[in-house]
Amino acid sequence: MMTIEWFTQFLAVAAALAAAPLFLGWVNQCRAWLQNRRAPSVLLVYRGIRKLFHKDAAVAEPASRLFIFTPYIVFGTMVVAAAIIPSVSTRLPFGTAADAISSDCSPPRAYSCRSQRWTSAPPSAAWARGAK
Repeated sequence: MMTIEWFTQFLAVAAALAAAPLFLGWVNQCRAWLQNRRAPSVLLVYRGIRKLFHKDAAVAEPASRLFIFTPYIVFGTMVVAAAIIPSVSTRLPFGTAADAISSDCSPPRAYSCRSQRWTSAPPSAAWARGAK
């Protein structure tokens, strides 16, 4: 069951990475239509990405390591954002913090002094107010 969740998470991230340039191309078409211009192709963004991947890197010698690694850091941040936002499924291994909090938010177990054992007690008014 856990491998299905990982596979679903992987598919969601892959779909987000594949669809992002498509949405950018659609926005560019809408802008052109609103300005009464000819709209560029939706696939123009994909062609630009392919062109960027085939170019050689031109980096100045005095450039710092931060300048060199910044594009990778930005891309990794966007991939992590796509991984934690539930877009395909809600049960994902890399869920949001709200998912972790809501799954642990069960009523506390009350300790009964008379029986000297733990019992599952219904939430009381004191627990709802946040008192311990």
